[in-house]
Amino acid sequence: MYERVVDVMLFLISQRNSPTLRDWYDAVDDLFPELTDAQKQRVVESGIVMLERKLKPVPELLLKAA
Repeated sequence: MYERVVDVMLFLISQRNSPTLRDWYDAVDDLFPELTDAQKQRVVESGIVMLERKLKPVPELLLKAA
């Protein structure tokens, strides 16, 4: 499962700098056809959060809050 999530992320990043929510959903739908729509949506939301954390590390966010 983790390898497939990484595949989704690598695919999306290679396609464009800022994948849209629809891009995420389409990629997840292609790689995880066995999931329900609700499960796909959770994978999409988790992937977006993971990518945002990677692009905006926590120390930077803490400095902005101070």
